[in-house]
Amino acid sequence: MRCLKSFSVHQKDSQPSSVYTAHVHPHGNWLATGGADNHVKIWDLPRMLARTSIAQIPHDVDAVVHDSLLPRCPPAALPERALVALLAKHSKAVNCVKWSSIGQYLASGSDDSLILLWEAQGVSSTSWLRISTLRGHEMDVLDLAWSSNGEYLASCSIDSRVLLWNMKSRTAMMTPMRVLTGHSNWVKGVAWDPVGRFLASASEDRRVIIWRAQDWGIEAEIAAPFQDVTAQTFFMRMSWNPDGSCLALPNASKAQQPIAAIVARDEWHDVCADLFGHSSPITVARFSPVQYGYGPQV
Repeated sequence: MRCLKSFSVHQKDSQPSSVYTAHVHPHGNWLATGGADNHVKIWDLPRMLARTSIAQIPHDVDAVVHDSLLPRCPPAALPERALVALLAKHSKAVNCVKWSSIGQYLASGSDDSLILLWEAQGVSSTSWLRISTLRGHEMDVLDLAWSSNGEYLASCSIDSRVLLWNMKSRTAMMTPMRVLTGHSNWVKGVAWDPVGRFLASASEDRRVIIWRAQDWGIEAEIAAPFQDVTAQTFFMRMSWNPDGSCLALPNASKAQQPIAAIVARDEWHDVCADLFGHSSPITVARFSPVQYGYGPQV
């Protein structure tokens, strides 16, 4: 894999600013981003990638994202009409954007403690409306996760809580349907089991809690992969594999090396794989949405 293009997509005071989140629409046509400029931006992804081929990329550009490689893949000029919409209702940095499972809604979470829900208006994708404001967190919102059926949204914050929102009864101003308070420090990531039975939350208290969706009791607490962690990250964004059989945990450690730990469903305390290779603490671990298998090609 190689770096195809890089863009400076967020700016503050006419200077490039940090991008904290990016999520591709389920249909693959839009890319939503959020960052330190307090804005959510929606991009036309095919237009951004137009006229790019592997042949155009220098062969010495490595696929690994690393600061030393950035000069080899300098920011390209954004194509005309690449920006579909600029959503500017947050008053502080935007830490997370997530499309719902079928792409009807976009949720954004911010340092202003709010979660905003957006929807495109009509057939034109250039007009987006804030349709709901979700109030409940007391401090910065760090991560969001939709249930696979799109009926629920989970959020987490440095207020040490996980909030659950019922999107089946969406209103203009919403309060959480349930508050989960099992962590003792900042909650930095949430991930919904694609089967719908569990919700995972990761915290600076060096624990991942597996919550049962049936009654919101605690199914398991995973602590072993984080016992030797000394450096903390601002995010701990986990990922289930497509069939929900395992969960990837960032910012773990083994033999004094940063790793992502893979734990198997229902065998929460047994790490089945350690992913080495990074030289600094891992912030995000993400599975491909495609389920692969062994066997002859067909």
